Amino acid sequence: MTKVNSINVCPAELTLARGEWYYDASVSVCPENADCKEVTWSSDNTSVATVNPSTGYICAQGNGTTKIHATAADGSGCTDYICVTVKDTVPIYAVYIKDNGIRIEKGSSRELELEVLPENATNKTFTWHSHNPSVATVEDGVVYGVSAGSAQICVGPDDGGEGSGHCRIVEVTEDILVKSIRVSPSATTLRVGESAMLSATVCPTDSTNSEIRWFSTNRNIVTVNAYSGLLTAVGEGTAEVYAKSIDGGNVRCYCTVTVEKVPVTSVTINPSSKAMAIGSATTLTATVLPENATNKTVVWSVNAEDQNIITVNPSTGLVTAHAAGEANVWAQAQDGSGKYANCHIRVGTPVSKVTINPSSKAMAIGSTTTLTATVTPEDAINKTIVWSVNEEDQNIITVNPNTGRVTAHSAGEANVWAQTQDGSGEYMNCPIRVGTPVSKVTINPSSTIMAVGSTRTFTTTITPEDAINKDIVWSVNQEHRHIITVDPNTGSVTAHSAGEAILWAETQDGSGEYMSCNITVKNVSWEELGFSYDGSTRDFVRLNNDLPPYAYEAWLSTGYGYSINPYVDTATVNFDAIYVVDYGEQGLMEVGHAYLFLKAPEGDWIITEFAGPDKENAKVTSKPCSVEYIIEHLSVEAVEGVVFSVPISDGVSLSIQFDFYAKGVQFLSMKGDFSNSIAMAEKWKNQKYKGYYFLPTNNCLHYARDVLKEGTASNEEIEACITSSITPVPKNFYDELLQASLK
Repeated sequence: MTKVNSINVCPAELTLARGEWYYDASVSVCPENADCKEVTWSSDNTSVATVNPSTGYICAQGNGTTKIHATAADGSGCTDYICVTVKDTVPIYAVYIKDNGIRIEKGSSRELELEVLPENATNKTFTWHSHNPSVATVEDGVVYGVSAGSAQICVGPDDGGEGSGHCRIVEVTEDILVKSIRVSPSATTLRVGESAMLSATVCPTDSTNSEIRWFSTNRNIVTVNAYSGLLTAVGEGTAEVYAKSIDGGNVRCYCTVTVEKVPVTSVTINPSSKAMAIGSATTLTATVLPENATNKTVVWSVNAEDQNIITVNPSTGLVTAHAAGEANVWAQAQDGSGKYANCHIRVGTPVSKVTINPSSKAMAIGSTTTLTATVTPEDAINKTIVWSVNEEDQNIITVNPNTGRVTAHSAGEANVWAQTQDGSGEYMNCPIRVGTPVSKVTINPSSTIMAVGSTRTFTTTITPEDAINKDIVWSVNQEHRHIITVDPNTGSVTAHSAGEAILWAETQDGSGEYMSCNITVKNVSWEELGFSYDGSTRDFVRLNNDLPPYAYEAWLSTGYGYSINPYVDTATVNFDAIYVVDYGEQGLMEVGHAYLFLKAPEGDWIITEFAGPDKENAKVTSKPCSVEYIIEHLSVEAVEGVVFSVPISDGVSLSIQFDFYAKGVQFLSMKGDFSNSIAMAEKWKNQKYKGYYFLPTNNCLHYARDVLKEGTASNEEIEACITSSITPVPKNFYDELLQASLK
């Protein structure tokens, strides 16, 4: 409980005549928020003066002096007093002539108005005197104009005391002064805030100076424009507004103005409903109309049966939620109009966590993005979020408080805040970086062909290099998703069915930049890919090709051997040197079948069923083919390179060494006689295929080639030379060699 700590009474001293009452004693109590501001009045000497203990009204009883005390009623002991002196008579201690700038016509008169202090003076008789009776004389306060000029008129108390007197200058003029004023209307009634115009007519109409000024006796009730007479009602009550001549004649005319209160017509509460967390608090506000209602005070309340759910401060509208449930808060107007409003409150589970998505963001200058907030738990009573940015950061970003839409204005870093509205106090922030926007997006490749069932990852190039946010989201139009789909984050595209589709890459910095890539998907069987098998000869298998005319690397494999034709850009592709090796038992490739590999310029492998990063992981579809020669044996001498021994039709083996530093190991077909075989070796040596070349460095091979050209050696001699260098190898070496050839 807040108690009174000081009391101050007014006036401090008071002189009364015997039998006189005094009603204007006042008291002020500190502090302002003291719970009990009441005081009790008492007199030290009731034979001198008595006092009403509740009202403080003082009555003078007999001559003397006493103290009238005001004591705090809260038991704090604080007190103050008035020193009251009672006399048989109360002398005048000052008298004033209230008129100022007194001006009268020659031959006319005017009564002067006095102010006597104290008001309860016993003897109010006065002595008047004119210092220039040839100009003006005075009698009992009435001044008479004798001739034009000025005279000093003085007055003093005539009670035999020591009170002071007062003098004024009176000007006597031959001008025609205003004798009377008529104000219209003479009375009016207004409501607080309303206005009205008064008018005035002076008499005589030929007055030398007919100007007037307007005055209000109580500006707390009504004000008036001094020149126009425009009234404005300020507060409830009654006051006088008068018109006064300014020619010195002091002529006045009054209009009585009554100002009535403006009743409340409606009360609304903001918000009209509210969801609150248990244990939280919120302050409601009431809007009272009209704006000029005399008394806009409201009192807040909650029905008694609902006070276990919520309570409200009757003065401030502060609502506190105590338990789950629903209740109403009421706001009642206090002007007697009977107007009120209610706010429906729901109380439930508080928010325990707020998460912003994304948790951080890089934005381009001038861009916008919308953040979203997730509130936990799911059954939180109020999931409303208000978004904000600190005032000092609003030159960098601003945010819509309701939608979370962020606008980036200038480079820098700032936080966006998401604040719960259930009273739980939970919030979260999202750091925003603002910088250079993306100006261009390029997709690599810009267009391509994919096989049904294949997967390929696309990349982008972002311009400029210092763009604040280089993140890309990939997408495919809904109508194309039966053809291809894409991982929105990685750009990995999967082809589902034949057709044409568009792949989109869109920036995430808000710049709005994007790029598209046209993708054609084909069913990659031999026929659907555009290849047709024309059969085989001793030298090659021919495939017809209708792929787009740009560089593919192509391999046609029939088991263990590979034919190299690096650039496929013609309608017909000849794959030379086809072999089939008896390798079916290893589960790698089937004897008697040909396998087609295509490699696009961007690096992905395209095969008959799907696309992959390397050949060894490729599952392929075969096409039956027929070739005449089969490699039956394989030997290796790993000294300067890999040496293969190839049996030819007449049973003589020839060893050929290949460069092991090439991109892959290549295989050479030997025809039915030595001269043709050597000619083919020269053919391969002289053709500079991409990444591959033939290196016949084995001495025996050089010897065999030379002898064959000259025709001076027999098959037996060559075979003896070749077979002398053959070294048997383990069977698992085949696997290692195959893997090496595929890398």
